[in-house]
Amino acid sequence: GKQALWEDENIADSITVKAVRFIEKNKETPFFLYVGTNDAHVPRWPHPRFVGKSGMGPRGDALLQFDWTVGEIMAALEKAGIAENTLIVLSSDNGPVVDDGYADQAVELLGDHKPWGAFRGGKYSSFEAGTRVPFIVSWPAEVKPGVSDALVSQVDLYASMAGLMGKTLENGAGPDSRNQLDAFLGKDNKGRDYIIEQAGSLSVSDGEWKYIAPSKGAAYNKLTNTELGNNKEAQLYNLKQDIGEKKNLAAEVPDWNFAATRRATHDEWNAYLQRIDVEGTLDQKKNYYTSFYHALIQPNQIADVDGMYRNAADQIVKAETGKFYSTFSCWDTYRAAHPFYTIVMPDRVDGMVSSLVEQAEVQGFLPIWGLWGKENYCMVGNHAVSIVAEAYHKGFRGFNAERAFNAIKRTQTVSHGEKYDWETFMKYCYWPTDLVASESVSNSLEC
Repeated sequence: GKQALWEDENIADSITVKAVRFIEKNKETPFFLYVGTNDAHVPRWPHPRFVGKSGMGPRGDALLQFDWTVGEIMAALEKAGIAENTLIVLSSDNGPVVDDGYADQAVELLGDHKPWGAFRGGKYSSFEAGTRVPFIVSWPAEVKPGVSDALVSQVDLYASMAGLMGKTLENGAGPDSRNQLDAFLGKDNKGRDYIIEQAGSLSVSDGEWKYIAPSKGAAYNKLTNTELGNNKEAQLYNLKQDIGEKKNLAAEVPDWNFAATRRATHDEWNAYLQRIDVEGTLDQKKNYYTSFYHALIQPNQIADVDGMYRNAADQIVKAETGKFYSTFSCWDTYRAAHPFYTIVMPDRVDGMVSSLVEQAEVQGFLPIWGLWGKENYCMVGNHAVSIVAEAYHKGFRGFNAERAFNAIKRTQTVSHGEKYDWETFMKYCYWPTDLVASESVSNSLEC
């Protein structure tokens, strides 16, 4: 009945007082104490002595109140003389949620602070911000200060505390719990081989890779402004490279079927090779189609499934068209291969020209010999100029012509590297050997 009702502003005081009295009463004997605070859960209604102190509304004030609770318990342990040899675990039951239905200006007063840090999602979410929570272990007599990347679960506290007491769990007790005491105490930096997460969708992670199973649940919670991580398609993330879970690598191979992937690759190559039909002996056809196949391998598309690649400035960026072509051996290919490409695979020409221009705008000139988004300065001249001009001359308009022209102009007028001193060239109309140490004659002829 009404006797069970709380006065919200006194909840923290009541819990804290009971915890401190318990410590005082049991300081002479081993004890286990669980303190489940209300802060910063709703309803957020801190005691008047905390109201307005954080500058971040009731949510911020409730967090200050929580800090006070922890401080009081720590002070009680110190006063009792047992803080040095007491194991303390501080954690949360879920990730952050800022606006969960209360008009307390929690969002408006948040400012630049991001409770979820670099993670994606929040409470209720299968993404890391929903299931990865703070976990602090203090035991001054046993635990050295530090940060651990060991993979553990709160479920493991059950078996780990049993291990601490030298006990063995009965059959059927805590079937999902694992003794990770060494990980909790900083003696094991690995922890579990994998961990199961559940927040609407089922997911599994080994600390580097994380898989989220397909789900028909909602992808977004409008009330709390949270991405829930639910998707009808499978999701796979490399947490070491993408802690924000932005790149769903499962999109590259959606069905995870090797035979199907091999078959799809075979069919795609056949679709290209069938663009030219030749007659002749079997050996002649083998020779021709092998050469055709080799001609199509490069330039190759180096952007990831999300369009990201490492550019000439060594930055991870998104390709403007979603694709970025590289491995341009232009000195070798401008005469025959690229004219050939305009005939047999015109669908790639605009993308290749756009990539050449995109790299030029980063490094200051069109690629001489572009390799994996970088420049290696191999050979002489700059035959990307011819490749871009030919594409425009043959009617390709899927690239920005003005930017392409500016890239050509800059390449042919602004000095770059020891081979391309345009001031000297314009003075003599060639590169004198006594002024240009490397390939002066070849460069003069090519340019």
